[in-house]
Amino acid sequence: MSEIKVDKISPQSGTALAIGDSGDTITIPSGATITNSGTATGFGGGKVLAYIPTTSAVTLATQASTTSTSYVDVSGASVAITPSATSSKILVIANAAINNATTGYSTYVQLVRGSTAIGNGTAVGTAYACFGFFEGSAGSSSSWASNCSIAYIDSPSSTSAVTYKIQMAVNGGTGYIGGPAGTGNGTGRSATNITLLELSGA
Repeated sequence: MSEIKVDKISPQSGTALAIGDSGDTITIPSGATITNSGTATGFGGGKVLAYIPTTSAVTLATQASTTSTSYVDVSGASVAITPSATSSKILVIANAAINNATTGYSTYVQLVRGSTAIGNGTAVGTAYACFGFFEGSAGSSSSWASNCSIAYIDSPSSTSAVTYKIQMAVNGGTGYIGGPAGTGNGTGRSATNITLLELSGA
């Protein structure tokens, strides 16, 4: 095997430099370190490029409520990320405990990127990502919250800051996020959180 020792390889002309030919195997020996000071492209998808944890994103430890039949922002339940490439995917994971204080009515939750709803199902009436409902008497041991867990892979196609948030609405009654209404048993507050992961595009 021949060996060439140099300190730097540069293209003869232009700015493109090819190593090997199609079908060749380039071997990096064990113990070697490759340092990249530029932009790595063409290595396929599936890599986590950024992680916004719930501890630094949003934790809504107290209840939010609404009587609105149109979606409204949940105060504090939003977080922003700046994608490093337009091809990046954003995995959005959101969790909330939701409930309605009035018999026969539901509370709806959706994810929003900016002002655009994402990840909703299709319905004749209200479209939503998940919903909670009245269960038992508010403030009693049978008053409990439905767990709302959402995981959605979004393609914002942007390198500007993108804000994701949780919105809520009701079809009547009073809807709650953060646990059931009332002060009795089963009404402990549940944290609402959003986690964002930037994934390299395929």
